[in-house]
Amino acid sequence: MPANPTFFETVATLAVDEAVVGTASAALTLRLAGGEIGAIRQSIDGMPEFAPGERYVVFLDREQDPPLVSPITGFNQGLYRIERSAGADVVCDRLGRALPETATAALRAARGAAGATPEARSAEPALADFLAAVRAVRPR
Repeated sequence: MPANPTFFETVATLAVDEAVVGTASAALTLRLAGGEIGAIRQSIDGMPEFAPGERYVVFLDREQDPPLVSPITGFNQGLYRIERSAGADVVCDRLGRALPETATAALRAARGAAGATPEARSAEPALADFLAAVRAVRPR
């Protein structure tokens, strides 16, 4: 009988549409602690989980040796789902819910409300506005 593993690891491969900072290949493979094998599940509170076919904005930490438990910044805090709403891509939290007003206010401040689309002034910021706000505040 094979020995039980001491830890589980989930491997998620994402297609990359765009790198906001740095460079990335067309596919990105992430290794996250925890996972499921058969009926046995090992989980860590706050560990990001991906759903097949969904689109995300992912904030990643720099690679480290030994690897991090999660390469995603702040676990779930660095994972945003992209939803299609009224014909536009909008950014939601990891579960597909509207971002809180504090987050959308920070996005408006970073981008400047005058230059933002109407979606950026709502609870569901447009993907383009979200990425522009990230570019505006990222360290140089």
